[in-house]
Amino acid sequence: MLQKLINRKIFLITIDIIIVNLVLLVSLLLRFEFRIPPESLVLYAQSFIYYTAARIAFFYLFGLYKKLWQYASMDEFINIAMAFSALTHDF
Repeated sequence: MLQKLINRKIFLITIDIIIVNLVLLVSLLLRFEFRIPPESLVLYAQSFIYYTAARIAFFYLFGLYKKLWQYASMDEFINIAMAFSALTHDF
């Protein structure tokens, strides 16, 4: 049972890492009308690890990886909203 929970958590974190970086790249593409300047790509390459680590850390601190989403309630929604608000403010 414990191994199943660990595997589930690793899976969720991996998916979040992919989605966080995909969203960041898509936002750059949209911002620069699909022609990202080289200096912006360099900046992304230098900072994506910190950006991703901060996002995953905030998600973990707000308990987004330990909830049972089958029984999600307004409390979980508030935790998600607070995590994203804190992250938006930081970046």
